[in-house]
Parts: sequence; structure tokens; C-alpha cells
Amino acid sequence: MVASHNIESEINPKLQTHQRFMKMRERENLLHPFEVAVGHTPKCPRADYSRCVKEYCRPTVGKEDRNPAEVRPPSVLLDTVHYLIHSVATLKCPWNEIYDFIFDRLRAVRQDLVVQECEDRHAIEILEAAVRFHVYSEYRLCTEHISVFDAKINSQHAQECLKRLISLYNIRGNTSENRAEFEATYLLYNLGAEEALLHYLSLDVHLRHCSIVRQAYQMSIAFAANNWVRVLRMYANLSSTIHLCAVHRHFTCIQQRALHTMNAGYSSKNLTFPIAKLTELLFLNTDTETQIICEMYGVTVLGEGVQFFRGNFKSDEKVERSHCDFVNSQLKHKTIPEILKGKSSPLKKPVGHGNEASSVPKGRQISGHADLDVREEKRQSRKSVQGTQSSDQLDLNKEKQGRQPSEKLDLNIENQGRPCSNVVQNQGTQSNNIDLLASLLPCKLQGNITRTDALNHEFSKKCST
Repeated sequence: MVASHNIESEINPKLQTHQRFMKMRERENLLHPFEVAVGHTPKCPRADYSRCVKEYCRPTVGKEDRNPAEVRPPSVLLDTVHYLIHSVATLKCPWNEIYDFIFDRLRAVRQDLVVQECEDRHAIEILEAAVRFHVYSEYRLCTEHISVFDAKINSQHAQECLKRLISLYNIRGNTSENRAEFEATYLLYNLGAEEALLHYLSLDVHLRHCSIVRQAYQMSIAFAANNWVRVLRMYANLSSTIHLCAVHRHFTCIQQRALHTMNAGYSSKNLTFPIAKLTELLFLNTDTETQIICEMYGVTVLGEGVQFFRGNFKSDEKVERSHCDFVNSQLKHKTIPEILKGKSSPLKKPVGHGNEASSVPKGRQISGHADLDVREEKRQSRKSVQGTQSSDQLDLNKEKQGRQPSEKLDLNIENQGRPCSNVVQNQGTQSNNIDLLASLLPCKLQGNITRTDALNHEFSKKCST
């Protein structure tokens, strides 16, 4: 056994290097508790090679080039990420301990990707898992002290992974089936940010028209416009748990803006706003939590209601983040590997939020896809009804007046010295001209033309003749 083990070590230099590192870490007592073999203690550690993962090593100035035997190939890096997701993330221990271990090992994985300049599907899948991990961990550990969890450092790494992932999407083209999900994640994680909004405008037409990306863009625009009602209504219809966690990092800002707006709009000595309704609107968990937040911002609490006074609001107060029962109710339907690997499963909307809480009309679904499809169908049906009504009204006017509307308009134009007998057409011909105009445009611009643009272009063209 020993001879065969030595032969294997000589043949595989990577295995030999791995064993040398493990022995060094055993000797220096640098093993993580997750890597210690069963039956051994941290005081006298012994490594379990099947559980050991390469730790992150900060590059130093003047250090020699990295030994190729120390760099793991992309397929091994992807296997490492799968091990972290399925074996480490599911351990029965505090999440902050799991977070520290996976954070360091994922950082080492990303380091090996950069060293190899890897830009294939392995790199994309690894970065997708890394983004989900950082976004989910930020929500789960949002109530921890900075000594346990540093949200700023986690946010920096999440932004790095997102931007690197988007750059890989651009390099490899639109071949990834998960690109729309992470384009939306980038918009929601940077809600209202100018850089993210400009990035959306640079996307291809089919990506901009994708329902989840368009929904994320609309939420970001609403947040930038301080339309907190629209943001929270659309938040109740998000279909991804990662998207829920990404928006949750902005909750304290959204709630502060909402209270500031209501404090100005409902400022009155004789008016009180129900605390229960305020709890429902702001996605808070209990009326007691709402009372505490209102008092911190200077809003007066009177029994079961609050009283707003314009000059009493304290906008400089900092409110600590807290978990949201609405988000928790969505996360409990999924396992951690499903969350981190992005496997979809139907989300259930809890009682107290959704149609009633967000004032969304009945019949809408949780998913933003179905919501936008229903809205588009209603818009098309209204257009067809309006077209029929306008056609009927036009025929009625013809019978009453005894002449064509185009003749009346032609007479006015001739009086001005500009003969143009074909300016006015019926609505059916006009629609056909618009469709023809859109088909003549370059392919790149066909998805961007609107009905108003087509009408203006057609009118200017005919007037010039």
C-alpha cells in the first residue's frame, strides 16, 4: 500500500503538492474544523484529505511565479464549488462559520481562474454560484455584528463576481441560459444606480425585452424616482429568491423614504395612520417593529396609529437591518443547494402579502412573467376595441356630413397653397403603413421603434413631398 501510494504521488505532482500543503497545515495548526478528520481535535489535528480544500493565499510583491502544479484546472475548480455547495453549505452549524469557510475557498477558486485566464463555461458556472452565495449570505447574516459578518466586504466581492460574470457573458455571446437572471440580479443589487441603468440600455433588444430583466429595470427606475409604492408592489411579484435577497439590502432606505414621504403628505394634527396598514405596506414583520422604527425617525405613535408632523422627521437616524418574514417564507420552500445552484421551484405567496398587501388586482400571479403577459394582453384588447369604436364613429360622421373627412382637410390645405390630397388616410391603411415602415428599418432598430415614432416619421415624410 505504501509503495503504491508513493508511486501515485510521483506520477501525479498535483497530488504530491496537495499532500505537502496538508502536512504543513497540520504542523502549523492551520486546518479548519471542517477539514479535521473524525476523532481528532483542533489541539491535535489530523487532516481528512477528502474534506480539505485549498485556502486563499494573498499574492505578495516579489514572489516567484506560481507553480503550475499548485493551480487547479477549471473542471477541478467546478467540482470544488459543487463540494462546497452540497457538502459544506448543508452542515448543521451556524451559517457564519459556513460563510467564513466557503468565502475563503471560493476566493481561492476565483484566484485560480484568474491565473489561468479561464473564460469558458466552467468559469461562468463558478461565478454564478459565487454571486448567489454572496447575495444569499448578505441577507441571512444581515443582523450579525460587524465582527461576525462584514457586509461591506461581502458586497465588494459580490460586485466583483457580478461584473466579471457579465463580462464573460459579453465575451461568449448570449449562449448562457442564466444570463437574464443575472442581468436582473445586477440591476436589483444596484437598485437605482446610474451605472446599472446605463448598462441595461446597452443590452441587446431581446435581453431588454425579457420579462425578468424588464421588471428589474422598472423597479430600479421607480426606486430612482422615489416611487416606493411601485417598488414594493413589484417586489411582491419577484419570482426568484436571489432577487428577493438582492432587493432586501435596500429595505432600510426604501422604508426611510416611504416614511419621509408620508410624513410630508399626511402631516396633520387631526390625522392618524393605522400602524397595522403601515406594517403591511412596508413589509415589516410586526406592529411593534413598526412602532420602534417610527419612533426612531421621529414619527409620533398614538395607540394603534401614528401621527405625522412635517418638522419632526429625523432623516439622519440609522436603522439596523432585520430579516423579513415575507422573504423567509419564500426561502423555506427551497434547500440551500437549490438556492445556490439556482434550481427553480414554485414559490408560495404567504397570507398578508401579495394581492391584498400590495394592492395588486386579483388574478395576477407571483411571477413577473405572467403579470407582464396579462398586462400586454389587456393592452392589445383595448387597442382592438378602440380601433373598432373609432372606425364606427368615422362611418357615422361620414353619413352625417355627407363628405369624406379627407376632402374637408384637402380644402383647408389648398387654401394655404399646399396641395396634398393624400395626407389623411383611414386607420386601417395607417396601421399598414406603420408596419411597412418598421419592416424597412435596419434589424438593429426594428425592436426600438414605437408607434409614435412611426407616425411622426410618416407625417414628416409626406409633408416634405
